[in-house]
Amino acid sequence: MPASSIYLGLISDIHGDMASLEKALDYFEREGVEKVLCMGDLVGKGSLGNQVVETIQSNCIPCVQGNHDVLAELNQKHAVEGQEILKSEVLEYLKKLPFTLYYIWENIRIRLVHGSPKTCIEYLCSTSSLQCLQRAAMDADSEILLHGHTHEATYAVHYGVHFYNPGSICGAEGRDSHTCATLVLPQKKWKVIQL
Repeated sequence: MPASSIYLGLISDIHGDMASLEKALDYFEREGVEKVLCMGDLVGKGSLGNQVVETIQSNCIPCVQGNHDVLAELNQKHAVEGQEILKSEVLEYLKKLPFTLYYIWENIRIRLVHGSPKTCIEYLCSTSSLQCLQRAAMDADSEILLHGHTHEATYAVHYGVHFYNPGSICGAEGRDSHTCATLVLPQKKWKVIQL
């Protein structure tokens, strides 16, 4: 890798799947990834949300708030038997996650969100309207928009903005891509990894 590059690992939509998170982090370590970024949804669905959050924290992985992270406390009040109870410190951490994060690496402005630059519940995917994608590109205020939420690993350029989605680490449901991704900057070399 050229000295002026940065090697990023991208994860999203973990949903309490600790085994898949460990696979992704092991892969990143073997490959020499310099910085891991998370596009949210640490909890919900899977049974190890506490461990996932603790792992994200102990590895100092910057993360934005996903829609399941927003709803975590409400969901705890209506938990059914057998559903994981999140620790109070985990709920506090989820509440404090930022909606968005900005970075500048290799003179490239990058924005992280879960859904879209406006809301964590909006899907940005191949079936999104051109108007929706144009608005997201304008709202991104960056050259690269890193997002999740769709559970599909995708890359596209809309209105001059590069949209990268690593898909869902989680492999619990048929719609989950069970993937993570790497991104090398400034070359914008993108790779999706099947877990």
